[in-house]
Amino acid sequence: MKRYRRPTLRGVLLLLAGLAGVGIGVVFALPVPVLLGAAVLAAVIADFAALAHHTRHWNSNLPIEPVFAPNPAMAGQTVTLNHHLGAHPEIAADLTQELPAELEPSAADLGYAFRARRRGRYPLRKVLADKLAVFGCGRAHAEFPTPAQLVVWPEIMFLEFHTSRGTGLEDEGQAGVPVPKSDDITLREYRAGDALHRVHWRSTARRGELMSRAEEPARELNARVELRFGQDATAAEVELAVSLVGSLVYTLGESGYQVALGKGADWAVDGWRQLLDRLAVLAPEAPLPAAHGQPPALGLAVTVACGAGVGDAELSAELSADRLTVLVGGPENPPAGWVAVSAHATLAEAGAALAAALAESGVGR
Repeated sequence: MKRYRRPTLRGVLLLLAGLAGVGIGVVFALPVPVLLGAAVLAAVIADFAALAHHTRHWNSNLPIEPVFAPNPAMAGQTVTLNHHLGAHPEIAADLTQELPAELEPSAADLGYAFRARRRGRYPLRKVLADKLAVFGCGRAHAEFPTPAQLVVWPEIMFLEFHTSRGTGLEDEGQAGVPVPKSDDITLREYRAGDALHRVHWRSTARRGELMSRAEEPARELNARVELRFGQDATAAEVELAVSLVGSLVYTLGESGYQVALGKGADWAVDGWRQLLDRLAVLAPEAPLPAAHGQPPALGLAVTVACGAGVGDAELSAELSADRLTVLVGGPENPPAGWVAVSAHATLAEAGAALAAALAESGVGR
């Protein structure tokens, strides 16, 4: 932590003037210069003492907790920065927060609302405290390190679609994809300690002994969502492809799927929030962050590809065999069965095309 209190140029000049007045008055036995010089000295000392009192809590124990709302945020979303200051809310007016250069402006007043322009993970630098004395005779400054960070997910949307083909499963979720049933039950003999609300009274009456409901594990639905970046993929193509994958991860995760996210040979199986955290920092030339595990052999399979080279014949045969493939940009005439999305399309337009393709495909079901 860096901290200092020091006199300003005004304070130094006033201090020298006061000392000069007292000195002249003493040498020439003039009471007026002595009184004026003493008054100036007293004012400078009092001003600096008041500054020291106001900043007495500026130390490493000061609880400054930066809070972003929301966090994580989506690219393009407005984010508000506030600080929890514990028992010292009065110092809020003295603080400013340094922000990463990607989050303009570079410094923001507390409570400032700004727009997270692009996805990423942005650690905060430090909180600056600065206070000028009432009469300008001194200045205090301190820098407090802040370990907080803002995670900006790609822009995503919920994909609204309804299947037109039979899935072989009994229920469909809010996005039209099948979801596990939570009320599948089997019966077993009552055991001491079973809650009364779990007693199946109809079976108890029929069998003549207490029977309890035992929930079966919900059927597991799997999905593989893969990103492929071809050569010379533009920034617009990359961001739209990442947003489409993020939207699919979000939709399927909310609908009860176990989602595996892949890039090349790297795969990660996790909750949809954790997968979106990975997408926040994913770069086309880098491996998938925190990759682990293997994708499921069965289930819904979707690949989102962008850039030159992703539509060649060999790759076309590989991707068209068992999955739905969405091509962002790339060749003008995509392989048969692929969904083509313009690199200049909005996320709403691209998401609608993906949702329509999913509704018709029944891939992996």
